[in-house]
Amino acid sequence: MTLQQSLQHLLNRHDLSHNEMREVMRQIMTGQASEAQIAAFFNRLTLKRRDRG
Repeated sequence: MTLQQSLQHLLNRHDLSHNEMREVMRQIMTGQASEAQIAAFFNRLTLKRRDRG
């Protein structure tokens, strides 16, 4: 799953599996994601958490 796909998945209010999250973090840590993509990803995770609360 690409970072873009994971963002869409989160925007659709779906959880990421352990393996999907691991793949996204690998992309971030190996420099395959732009700063904007990283910011959007963590922003969406924060919003998703608030949605649940």
